[in-house]
Amino acid sequence: MRRHCSSCNGISPRRRGSERIPSESNQGPLLGIFITGPLGTVLGFAIGIVRESLGHHATPLEMLARFSRADWMIMLRLGAAVLGIILLVKGAVGLPEGGRPATASMVMSAVVLWFAAAGRLPAWFRR
Repeated sequence: MRRHCSSCNGISPRRRGSERIPSESNQGPLLGIFITGPLGTVLGFAIGIVRESLGHHATPLEMLARFSRADWMIMLRLGAAVLGIILLVKGAVGLPEGGRPATASMVMSAVVLWFAAAGRLPAWFRR
């Protein structure tokens, strides 16, 4: 039951967007059906056209086999940098509320960002 206040003319400021989509509705698959599925199809088609026009005929597995150990390390470090930034932001957002998850996220972001920068884990983490 909604409570109305006299100063808000029957509109509760706490619940603006929640009434458009009821919480009981099962709309989870709609994102994949109408947005990410068609976008992935269009993007894959565009990548295929670009690859064919450039003359690349190798399969994805053949392309991955061409990478050297140094290339894999660079990709791993770039992925670690992205993950470290995500963990850092998540921890920073959770710090005002406190608790162990925010602290753990900050520590893990420090470790992952250290790996991204130095290429090895910090000595204090390897114990």
